[in-house]
Amino acid sequence: MKLILSSCDFRNDNAKKTIIDNLNKPIDQCKLLFIPNEKATYEVIHSEKYFLRMQEFGFTRDNIAVFDYYDAQRFINLNLDVIYISGGDPAGANSPPIPAQWPSTRAPTACRAP
Repeated sequence: MKLILSSCDFRNDNAKKTIIDNLNKPIDQCKLLFIPNEKATYEVIHSEKYFLRMQEFGFTRDNIAVFDYYDAQRFINLNLDVIYISGGDPAGANSPPIPAQWPSTRAPTACRAP
């Protein structure tokens, strides 16, 4: 399985080539879990926004799962090829609220990006 952490994603030609070159199979065959950070409200997570974005990059709709911070249990033991964590401010004020059942999920201050 591959982990992609990107602040510029596939819209940057160099980043796109690097990401695609490092996948284990063609992008349209990869099973993807997309973890949004920026503006990840309940409404946006449950809209088509992230599915369309990932399809734009070459992933097929049936192979895309968008992580839902509000129903995290659904995402245990998925059969995946790629986990893609989008850029943004994952530890800051713009992050979605951490559900109560995840009391210790925030990284220690020393591990957070400045």
